[in-house]
Amino acid sequence: FGIGAGVNGKEVLVGRRKLMRKDKMEMLDWEGRMEKVEREGKRGMVIGVDNKVGGIVAVGERVKETCKEGISRMVDLGLEVIMVTGDNQRSGEG
Repeated sequence: FGIGAGVNGKEVLVGRRKLMRKDKMEMLDWEGRMEKVEREGKRGMVIGVDNKVGGIVAVGERVKETCKEGISRMVDLGLEVIMVTGDNQRSGEG
């Protein structure tokens, strides 16, 4: 879900929505921003400070140019190729 730590006397959490919900942090004002980040194919992580959202970090990865060739080779070998991702669906479709 993420990680929490004490920093300069404050409780800081960095992680996914699940961590914030577990800590009962209010996300309503930030949901739209998180959805925008996810529509862009990135993973959104929330930064919480003393039980309030302080910001969002968007992390994205580019698919390597050699991926399509590698997958094609596996298919040519008769292998069934399945992708599993912990990111959102849009990231996996990239």
